[in-house]
Amino acid sequence: ATSRRNRDSAGHQYSLRRSRGHPFPPDAAPGRGTGSACVPPIYVPQLMMEMLCVGPECQSAVLVRQTALDGAVLARVRRDDGWIREALHWLGRFVDEFVVTGLTPPENFFRGERHDAFVARTLELAEGAEAIGYVRHGDIQRGRSSPLFLD
Repeated sequence: ATSRRNRDSAGHQYSLRRSRGHPFPPDAAPGRGTGSACVPPIYVPQLMMEMLCVGPECQSAVLVRQTALDGAVLARVRRDDGWIREALHWLGRFVDEFVVTGLTPPENFFRGERHDAFVARTLELAEGAEAIGYVRHGDIQRGRSSPLFLD
């Protein structure tokens, strides 16, 4: 997977993330579905942290999900500074409570109302992803010797 910085037509900076080999439903193409069909919730933390690293001018991230046989979908996730602050809170607690102390975290170590709300917001952000493009499998340029599967 690769990541790079780009600017949209209005000059706003965004992070572009390219992922290969992850299947997605065929209805994830623009006009045929949006949300978590385009961006699974597991990608939201990575996209938010990439936007944090790019800086406050980065207001969205574009994920390109490509499979070996089903084409590629481009999806945009908007920056959520409240989510980023909350993620930094949970990361800080994890470091303080388990990394620094050397303790093994118990199962569901942060489970509670605040953490559940954070997880729910993560799902909302995935559901709010916007499908902005689709590239059919036959239109993806590949070298003659490029393997369809990387592992």
